[in-house]
Amino acid sequence: MSNKSRTANDVIALTVLNLLAEEPMHPYQLQRVIRARPKAWAMGKTRSLYHSVDRLFADGLIEHVETSRDGKRPERTVYRITEEGEEERHTWLIDLIEQPAPEHPLFLVAISFLAHLPAPEVLDALRVRAVALEGHIAGVEVWQRALRDDLRLPRPTTIEIEFFIAMHRAELAWVRSMADEIQKGNLHWDEESLRHHFATTRGWSSAKEGDTE
Repeated sequence: MSNKSRTANDVIALTVLNLLAEEPMHPYQLQRVIRARPKAWAMGKTRSLYHSVDRLFADGLIEHVETSRDGKRPERTVYRITEEGEEERHTWLIDLIEQPAPEHPLFLVAISFLAHLPAPEVLDALRVRAVALEGHIAGVEVWQRALRDDLRLPRPTTIEIEFFIAMHRAELAWVRSMADEIQKGNLHWDEESLRHHFATTRGWSSAKEGDTE
């Protein structure tokens, strides 16, 4: 995986590079660290982790240190990051902080079509979303305290949890405000009038296009 073949959303490969920058590890040890931190985006199938390790090795970004066997267990190959891998890791992280790849969360997509639903149904759905967000935030805060107090992980290694909580709190505040506006009648719409508006707008746009031909 060179800069030419690297994809911004290959989060497992990025995680492997950064953990190997801390110390050499074998894939099973990488898995344990990912779960302990925890790095939720890299906690998928074991096969995905091993595939990432194989690709990184094929691209010269990591290399073998040693292969060992503990009793009857399968052989475990320990990997370390190479100089090229360190350079790639550093550049990749800086690029993602400065210019993360644009994303379109499904909630954003749904909200963009909010007016295509009856307002009472949107109000109910927003209230359900608010309850779910409250639960997510509370659960992650418990998780955050456990990582800090029980595992004593340094704050920089779990800083993404703070970001997660901040983003969900911001979304919760917005969802509550939208629900409040709909309930008070400050935000309202009528599907039939919207259809008429869009039809009129399309007709006006067509007429403008005809004038420019």
